Amino acid sequence: MTTTKRPSSAVDAPDPPGRRRARKGEGDLLRDEILDAAERLLVEKGNKDSVTIRGVAKAVGVSAPSIYLHFADKEELLYETCRRVFDILNQRLMEAVGAGEGTVVERMIRAGRAYIAFGLEHPGQYVTLFGPGPADSAPLDLDDSDPGVQAFGLLVGLLEAGVESGELKSDTDVIAAAVAVWAAVHGTVYILISKRGIAEPVMTIDEEAVIETALSMMLDGLRA
Repeated sequence: MTTTKRPSSAVDAPDPPGRRRARKGEGDLLRDEILDAAERLLVEKGNKDSVTIRGVAKAVGVSAPSIYLHFADKEELLYETCRRVFDILNQRLMEAVGAGEGTVVERMIRAGRAYIAFGLEHPGQYVTLFGPGPADSAPLDLDDSDPGVQAFGLLVGLLEAGVESGELKSDTDVIAAAVAVWAAVHGTVYILISKRGIAEPVMTIDEEAVIETALSMMLDGLRA
């Protein structure tokens, strides 16, 4: 991850009135408060460009330079905010897949449902954090510890297992298929969130039917 040198005043700058200095050992607590505030502001404003270090600091009740004690710059702060939410989603996916229970197709359906359910439960966070805006906050040198990389690896592993077991077509390009599957569930989440945001929809949509159809169509093209 590329970092920038924080302002020299970051160490000595006093916190604003109304908040005491953090005691030794409370740094992690403050870091979590900063991430909480950044996520709230991202969801509230709906645009990462509208979130500023000064705004996050004000929401937490510390001086702006204090943020640089924990994050090199705004891009790192936004990436870590996105990463934390991805951690939750990744855990949901792993729980859905389980320890290999059921066929590969059944596990993929459970994972797809878990992904869609997460997005619908957290529409503001999903649209803001997983939309096109924050994507360029991620460093170029992501490693295996990144939850997004782990989630994609989980999907690739499922597809590989499906090819090996004969459930999926033997000539499946697992990387291309993984991208297509992710795009399908991602698009389903976006459409359903958008539909819920319409005050007076033109037509009634059965969300469960949409989800079931999307998952079926997604897998029909992969089954052997």
